[in-house]
Parts: sequence; structure tokens; C-alpha cells
Amino acid sequence: MCVWCPSTDRGSMRLLLRLSLLLLLPLLCVAQTVPQTSQAHIADQALLMAAQAGRADLVAFALDNGADIEARGQRPQRSTALLLAAEGGHQPLVRLLLERGANANAINSDAYTPLMVAADARDDPRMGVELIGAGAKVNAAAGDGTTALMAAAGRGHENFVDLLLLNKADANALDGDGRDALWLAAEDGSLESVHALLNAGADPNRRSAKGETSLARAVIGAHAGVATRLLAAGADVNAAAANGQTPLIIAVRTGNAATVQVLLAAGAEVNRVELGNGNTALMYAANSGFADLVETLLTSGADVAASANDGWTALEAAQMVGETAIVERLRAAARGG
Repeated sequence: MCVWCPSTDRGSMRLLLRLSLLLLLPLLCVAQTVPQTSQAHIADQALLMAAQAGRADLVAFALDNGADIEARGQRPQRSTALLLAAEGGHQPLVRLLLERGANANAINSDAYTPLMVAADARDDPRMGVELIGAGAKVNAAAGDGTTALMAAAGRGHENFVDLLLLNKADANALDGDGRDALWLAAEDGSLESVHALLNAGADPNRRSAKGETSLARAVIGAHAGVATRLLAAGADVNAAAANGQTPLIIAVRTGNAATVQVLLAAGAEVNRVELGNGNTALMYAANSGFADLVETLLTSGADVAASANDGWTALEAAQMVGETAIVERLRAAARGG
């Protein structure tokens, strides 16, 4: 329970009471924690509370009572009212704050702008329209290199991606890990975003700092449609990741038959070995008990006799885990059946 200090003037008390009661948030015991709090500071705190709650009427009231529109919260992100409104998806409030002069390029402690926050929060391009119209920098980068386009692409916010590309967002910008928006969209499985980014000139063969391509991320997520689109755009179907695994080996290890079929149809080398250990896709399929994939790989010309660097074959890999049916199928294939 708040204990109001004698030093708090009546105007400040009225402002606090009105805002805290209307918001139903008994969090603003400012007079108790800061005995000499000024009315301006109280108004700033009330502004931030109202912005977080999405209350445009109370935001206007706080501003009219001396709140600083660029006031920042005390939490680690140090967000302004505009950043909080964008994060909460409060588009009418975003408009109000911009009309009242809020800085469209204010950053939080991670150097995220309102446009980045909005792109990450939800697929509501109306907020993007408001922010860009107020001068938000489309290609600004956060402390980790993230741009608004990357944020939208990584969340599957396809409409926001379209808006940003329409406003000249850089499809080839890289974050601190060497990932671009296409890589993030492929990982998310957003086919529409992948399509838009490729049309905007994104490189389907770019690798992240860890050596992974967009195709590899699509395959890991079993996003067969995205893999198909990337391959149509020229993605290398046999590009091995830093760990030596080809997209086909990755697809087999995930057990996704649809992605395996897409890769084989695009010319994946069925007998390409994993760098470092010599394992093939057939060995992984046999050892994992994926009988359907074993059949698919055999039909595509997988070499039953191939052995890994440790001397193991697909047949021995199946025997090790007790996959009797696969063992018999591999023996038959070895006999030419």
C-alpha cells in the first residue's frame, strides 16, 4: 500500500491517483520510493505506464501534465513511450506519440528502434507505415546488427517484410552472426518472405558465420516449400555446412521424406559423404530406422557397399540398432534385388 509523503503536492497526488486507478496497476508508488519526486517525474512514470498499457487517453493526459515524451523507463531496456507502444502493438498510440513529436528513431539499451521493435512484435504493417512516414530509418541496425527487415523475416511477418522492401530495406544486410533476412526467413519457414527477399536480390548461397546456408536452415526445419523456392533461385543443393553435412544428409537425419524428395529431384548427390567421417545419407537412414527413406535412397542410386571412415556400412548401421527389415532390404539391394 502506498504511503503518500507530505512533500508530494496535491497536483501530483491527483495525477497519480487518476492514472493508477484508471490503469488498474497499483505499481506506481512513486511518492513512497522517491520522497522528493517532482510532478514532472511522476508524469514521466505515468506516461510510460500508460504507453505500456496502450492507453492513448492517459498518454495524452500525462503529456498535457508535463511528461517528457522521450522519458525512459528504469528497466534494463530503457524504453521510451514510443518503443513501449510499438512493442505492445498499439498502433493508434504510436500515431498519437508521433503526432506529439516522439522521436521515430529513439533506441533502447540494445539499440533497437521503434521500427525494429514493431517489426519483431507482430505483422501489423500499419505501425511500420506510421513510423516510416515519421522518418524512421529503414536500414538502421541494432547493437547485434539486426535490422527491421531481419526482425520481421525471422518472425514470419510477411506483410511487414513487404512494406520494408517497398521502402528500400537492404535485403543483403548481415547481422553480427553473418545472417541475412533470407536466412532468418528460411529458418522460420516463411515461404512468402523467402519469395519476396529473393525477388529483392537476396543471395540464396550466402553462408552465416557458422557456415550454414539458407537452404540448410530450411531443411533443418523441414520446410520443403521453402527449400524448393531456394533451389529454384539457384541455391547449391550440395553445399555442405561447416560440419560437413550436405542438405540431403541433414534432411535424412530429420526424417522428413518430403524434403528428401525435393533435394533428390534438384540433383542432390545421393552418395556424397559427410566430411570428416565419411558417413552417407543411406547410413544415417539405416541407423535411424527410416525404412521409407532407405527405399527412396536406394531407388535414387545409393551405394549399399559404401563404408565410412571407421569401416561401417549402412547394413552394419542397421544391424547395430536391430532394424531387421532394413537389414534384409539392404542385403537384397547388395545382391542386386
